[in-house]
Amino acid sequence: MIARLVDAIPTFVGDRCHVAYDLHVGAFLHTGIPGYVDVINRADTVYADGASVVLLAKVAGARSIERSPTTDIGWDVLRAVRRRLERPARVAFIGGPAGLAERAGKVLEASGLATCVAAADGFQPSYDGLLEALRDSEVEVILVGMGMPLEAIWVERHRPHLGNALVMTCGGWFGFVVNDEQRSPQWVQRIGMEWTWRIAQDPRRLARRYALGALRTVQYLPGQLRHRRSSTC
Repeated sequence: MIARLVDAIPTFVGDRCHVAYDLHVGAFLHTGIPGYVDVINRADTVYADGASVVLLAKVAGARSIERSPTTDIGWDVLRAVRRRLERPARVAFIGGPAGLAERAGKVLEASGLATCVAAADGFQPSYDGLLEALRDSEVEVILVGMGMPLEAIWVERHRPHLGNALVMTCGGWFGFVVNDEQRSPQWVQRIGMEWTWRIAQDPRRLARRYALGALRTVQYLPGQLRHRRSSTC
């Protein structure tokens, strides 16, 4: 998948952006929003960021799927782009509270993986100025971290103005980049329980979200099982 995303950067693609959405438990909570599922289906790439997405896919019969958290592959994609371009990519960082995107851009610049051409928070009344700046910057990678469904809706709304960049939604990755939030130990990640570690760090913000996500995952299980049975008949 990383190779597919790297191949989508402007040097190798024509005149349209390549959109990649990360699916995690938060994505399940908003499927009732009119048009939201259609927005996801119009993506060029969709990958499983959360353990619940992997579980439901396997229940439905998927034989080749694994979790690809943006907290990992974000770094991997930028490293691969740097190898292909033989220089850091020109990256725009969009999302989060005031100052977070700019801080994340500085960290990735210091790591040698990005040249920050724009940074903006996720709570602006208008993005016209940002979109104009992106057009003038020859941006190659646009990272949008607003959480689902806002980040996917933002990309869909502004997609015609995003040039031919690789556009990746990334949820709360900026917070991890600047160490406002810490990754769980590897053994916790391997057993698919990283969400418990996140709740422990910020229960007020995340406990309800993950509780509702777990409930929605359970609600989806019968339908996934029916899909599996019908596809094997």
